[in-house]
Amino acid sequence: MRDPYLETAVFTLVCAVLGSASCADEHSAADSIADSAATSQSKSRSSRADLALVPNFPGAGKSGADAPLVGGMICDSVARTSKDLVRPRTTCFFQAGQSQPAATIEQVLECVEGMDAVHLRLTFDPAFVDNTYGEGAIGWDGRRGAAGPAMPPPAAGPGGARMMPPPPAAGPAGPMSGPMPPPSPAPGKPKKAGPDMGKGKAGHSFKDLVGSDHAEFVVTNEDGDLVSQFKLDYISQSASAPSGYASLGVLGGDGRMIVGDPSRIVDWYTSLERNLNERGYGDYIVDSPATDADYTANDATPNWDYRVVYEVWIDNAAFGASGFGGAVIEHVHASPSKAPSDTIVVIPGDCPCQRDGGCDQPPLTCEDTPDDPDCQLF
Repeated sequence: MRDPYLETAVFTLVCAVLGSASCADEHSAADSIADSAATSQSKSRSSRADLALVPNFPGAGKSGADAPLVGGMICDSVARTSKDLVRPRTTCFFQAGQSQPAATIEQVLECVEGMDAVHLRLTFDPAFVDNTYGEGAIGWDGRRGAAGPAMPPPAAGPGGARMMPPPPAAGPAGPMSGPMPPPSPAPGKPKKAGPDMGKGKAGHSFKDLVGSDHAEFVVTNEDGDLVSQFKLDYISQSASAPSGYASLGVLGGDGRMIVGDPSRIVDWYTSLERNLNERGYGDYIVDSPATDADYTANDATPNWDYRVVYEVWIDNAAFGASGFGGAVIEHVHASPSKAPSDTIVVIPGDCPCQRDGGCDQPPLTCEDTPDDPDCQLF
């Protein structure tokens, strides 16, 4: 993370060595950025919304991809004002009547391709959709009537709203429990996909993920004006990808630009694309690596991310004079999903407040400030 206070000290030393005539004005700008960052940090310690932790959706394995995003290294060569300092934030999205988030969006500012870009990361609850398929599918048996325990019917929420079924009860190993199945084939030896890319014997196939899955983002500036709306492709055939599959972003597959300039979309990734290409698991295009209901990492593929995650970077200059405002999704979609409906309307809200149970403190609420700084949520 970029430290404005350290940057100011370094800047002072450089100025002393070089004797630059413009150092006074530029140093003032650095002080202004440091003051803005200090104010932002102070606000983050007092805001209940900022004290909420990202819901711990299981399934990232040993990849570290479940660590919350923090403000990245921003471009030192780019002139900026306080409006450009996008504050790290996480927003949860809920179906009406439910308390378990269906998805989260994290936002931070990072330097990408020589420009400041707003990094958005959308993560779906694995109880709705996940990266398990074929023989490795977990929790999909009830979707198409395959043998195995059926998913419970949806409960009725306030006003008769139908809710997604809750995840399995907590077990000793984490939020969900179940026996670990036999390990998946060693890398390089899984079955190759046929023409239909697998039938998905347990109710979910690799073909399902390639066929129509996408996420639609709505992005505004600080004035509330719509700046960008787009569908981000999850995974498609790609001759340039090592595995033969990659996300085509807004340029193809199930992705497209609805509002805004596609050139402002600096980069994108999805969790399945990373699994197949960056992490070297490109042979798993029929059966995903075997796991259990806890999404325990498989020894053969320890970094496989079983969660469905979309990431996108948007040029910060796209938001004009008022700066970045926010990003929302209006629905979660997967075809198929584990829920009774493949598309569920969601609304944004504060994430559930959680604290590390290892703190030596009496029970705390989100409004409490613990004495131990290590227990505070910033």
